Amino acid sequence: AIDATIIENALGEAEVDWPELAQAVRHKRFGVQPPEDFPAKAKQMRFLQQRGFTHAQIRQAIAD
Repeated sequence: AIDATIIENALGEAEVDWPELAQAVRHKRFGVQPPEDFPAKAKQMRFLQQRGFTHAQIRQAIAD
């Protein structure tokens, strides 16, 4: 078991723009167009969630 603070610090120092990465992953899988309806949006959100992105990162990736 690793302390959550250590994990957060390591991820913060990784210099990765997580919302940008979430958007790139979404674009690769679903294209650049935003979801047309709620079921498509939910599907894309589940896809990103299964890949470990946070809710805030997912919202930002879907909105762009």
